[in-house]
Amino acid sequence: MAELAPGKILAAHGFAILASGIFLALALGGAGGLFGFLFMALGAVVVLLSLVVVSLVGGAAYLTGGAGSAEVRLPPEWVALAPLALNSLIFASLVSGGFSHALLFAIAFPLLFLTVKPKFPPASMTMGVVGGFAAFVVVLVLSYMFGYVLNAEIDLGQLVALSPVDVKRMQVYGWYMLLVVAVAEEMWRAATYYNLVPAVGQRAAAALATAWFVWMHLPGRVLYGALAPAILLLIGAGTLTMWFLSKGDYWGMVAAHAVYNTAIASFGTGMMLVELALLAAFLWAIWVERRRPKIEIAATVPAELRGVVARE
Repeated sequence: MAELAPGKILAAHGFAILASGIFLALALGGAGGLFGFLFMALGAVVVLLSLVVVSLVGGAAYLTGGAGSAEVRLPPEWVALAPLALNSLIFASLVSGGFSHALLFAIAFPLLFLTVKPKFPPASMTMGVVGGFAAFVVVLVLSYMFGYVLNAEIDLGQLVALSPVDVKRMQVYGWYMLLVVAVAEEMWRAATYYNLVPAVGQRAAAALATAWFVWMHLPGRVLYGALAPAILLLIGAGTLTMWFLSKGDYWGMVAAHAVYNTAIASFGTGMMLVELALLAAFLWAIWVERRRPKIEIAATVPAELRGVVARE
């Protein structure tokens, strides 16, 4: 099989996102009849607006760029198209519920390490934690702004929950978002990113991985109707903030995603105190690290010093 050009890979992923959107719109009209047709038409509008949002977020990720690299272990065209197949199946699973998207997320682990040999940039858990809080603040401010402009309340729970979460379950749900969702979703994002880097470069890989990440949230938000694109835009703003600080760093993104999800899921509960204490500890660690004196050793010896040593 001939190696695919970067343009064809980009087009293939774009077509898969478009096709999955059509699949979602058709699924909304599954009840049939006039009501089903109208529901499908309204869903198509929501999907179209969501496509615009995802395109904008993907473009911003392209400008942000990425870090790290990967060496392919399999034929390059298989490596570049593997995340396309995986992501399409995950989206279909989220729409139909006919098979386990959790199992598909688990496939991301062998996909990342069997198809490519990723070279992650230096890990920075500290920047990850700070990035997660920064994303939380950005989304919190934007949610109030959107609520004012749209004259509609955007509950932060809509950003992380497929359905409204009972306040009594919020703290348990927060730990679930911290320990399970962040690790699995970031492994999937890394598999998408690092499988695409050798074929299309860091910028295009960052754009596609981010676009898929935001797009995958649509099936759980489409029932919010006209608010769905606004919710996706908030999710996109959060993930762009995290990516800007930890791009390509898997463990940094896990820390950022976990902090962000936990802060969102437990906003207004006692668990926020844990979050704030964690943030204070990491900010203190950054402050101490930057104040610590550093001794730099020159890579080469100046010519004058070499002469002195030679005479002695």
